[in-house]
Amino acid sequence: MLATALGHAAAEQGKRVYYCTAADLAASGFPTTFTQTGAGDTTPPDLVTFTFSPSSVDPSFGTGVVTVTAGLRDAISGVARWWPLSEVQFSSPSGTETLTITFSEAERVSGDALDGVYTSQATLPQNAEAGVWTVRHVRLYDE
Repeated sequence: MLATALGHAAAEQGKRVYYCTAADLAASGFPTTFTQTGAGDTTPPDLVTFTFSPSSVDPSFGTGVVTVTAGLRDAISGVARWWPLSEVQFSSPSGTETLTITFSEAERVSGDALDGVYTSQATLPQNAEAGVWTVRHVRLYDE
């Protein structure tokens, strides 16, 4: 069996798995490349506007909701509609807790995937760390 001779056998979650590299395939004369001849899209989306509210949250009697509104623009393929989702992530004062707010097609409130405004919410848990939470990152994906 060529696959066993070429590749690397492994056990993954109780299953037998075959894995081989491009070099293994090439050594046996198998193809390892293809050419994409279209226009392509190598430019990520742009963050055009960004706000969040409220500026102070007190979840001590339940949960606190944080709302983010972002203007996102991507000239060629558009902002990702589903997976992976564009997101903004906040970090607690110690950095041990996070609050992630994602944007999908469902959160787009105006415009389209090429130039749209998205509003999304996430809930800060009742016992979340007190203090100033900071934006850790904004991650934008195109389609």
